Amino acid sequence: MSENKPSTDKYKNILSATYIIPLVKNKAGINTTLDTDLALINQKIGNLQVKINPNNFINNSLKKFWKMKFLEHKVNIANKSLANGKRQLNLINQRFKSNLVDKSDVLLQTNNYQNQNISLMEAQRELQNLTGIKIKNNDLKLEKIIDVVDGLEINNLNTIKILEFKKTKIHREMRSLSNQSKPKVDLSLGMQTVRSSKSIFSSSTKNDNILSVGFSIAFPLKKSLNSGLISKKQNELRILNLSKKDKILELQDSNDSSLMQLSALKKILDINKEQLIINTTKTQEFEKKYANGNTELRYMIESQINEQNVKLSYFSNLFKYHSLQLDYKNLLF
Repeated sequence: MSENKPSTDKYKNILSATYIIPLVKNKAGINTTLDTDLALINQKIGNLQVKINPNNFINNSLKKFWKMKFLEHKVNIANKSLANGKRQLNLINQRFKSNLVDKSDVLLQTNNYQNQNISLMEAQRELQNLTGIKIKNNDLKLEKIIDVVDGLEINNLNTIKILEFKKTKIHREMRSLSNQSKPKVDLSLGMQTVRSSKSIFSSSTKNDNILSVGFSIAFPLKKSLNSGLISKKQNELRILNLSKKDKILELQDSNDSSLMQLSALKKILDINKEQLIINTTKTQEFEKKYANGNTELRYMIESQINEQNVKLSYFSNLFKYHSLQLDYKNLLF
């Protein structure tokens, strides 16, 4: 009978490696990749917020520009009215010297001229307060009105996208919390290589390779370790869903309101244009009548003031239109 002789090898090198595959808890790395996944979602939310903030700044800057344009028109109107008032005052003074008009006409037109001078200075002050620079007179043309059509697509709005990403973030956290409460079932694959020799300098070595497969199962002591955290996340999700519904209703109401206001302002501007033509013609007729002595000065001045007010009303409504248009475009962002 042969006997198993004990090994006489004195030196051994052992190299082992084990690969563990989670089958239930942390399956596919759902828990170990949580921080990375949340960081990626936060980055997407941050990217959208970075877009929104500059867009608000641009929107406010453009509204300031349109306000500046309105005030420039206001200065221009006041400047033209003052020049016309000065011309009328000179003519009336000449007619007074020729005994063609009463002193009351001179006083009335002088008062009108001073009021126009005050209007010009106030308009210039408003413009300088806005821009911080001294304004020179310039001849400005009427801006073109651009029609606005309904372009609201709720799911493409950045504010809604941010809410959706926040919901995705909570869902991702809940998946990990739920998975962490499951049993730990791991499949382990191991391999070991043993090199043995009689001497450290020996060239004669013996290799033994060992492959191992095993399962390990561990059950949590409680039924759900994270039930409280999951409930909290569910409440957060319900709040987000309600916030999204409220935001959608708010955006739809703002959309409808803006379109109605823009449509109404466009009609008002069309009426203002007609009023401009009518009042300009009326003022010209009163100036002719007064020059021929067929009407009183106060009627001519009243017509001039009405014409100036209609121009200011037009440009004021134009400014409102462009401002509302910018707000509407910002709503769609």
